[in-house]
Amino acid sequence: MPGPAKANGIGAMIGPLLSLAATAMAAHSARSAGDAAADVVFRLTLMLGAAAAGAFCLSAAAFVLLERYIDQAAAWGIVGLAYCAAAATLYALDSRRRRGP
Repeated sequence: MPGPAKANGIGAMIGPLLSLAATAMAAHSARSAGDAAADVVFRLTLMLGAAAAGAFCLSAAAFVLLERYIDQAAAWGIVGLAYCAAAATLYALDSRRRRGP
C-alpha cells in the first residue's frame, strides 16, 4: 500500500501560499464584520438620541400651547395622558406581534 503522495515542485509552493491567502482573507472578513456591527450600533445610538430630542421638543411645545389656555397642572396631565396613550398603543402592537396573527 503506497503512502500519501509527496508534493514536490510547484505544488509544494502553492499550498502554503493558498493557506496564507485564505488566512488573510478570513482576518479581513472578521474585521469588516466588526466594523459593520460598530456602524450599526453607532447609527442606532444616534437615532435614539434624535428620537429623545424630538420627543422632548414636541412635549415642550405641546405643554407651552396647552398652558396658554389651561393651568399648568392640567397641561402636565394632558401631556402625560398623551404619553400613556402612546405607550399603551405600542404595547398592544408589540404584544400582538409576539402572539402572532
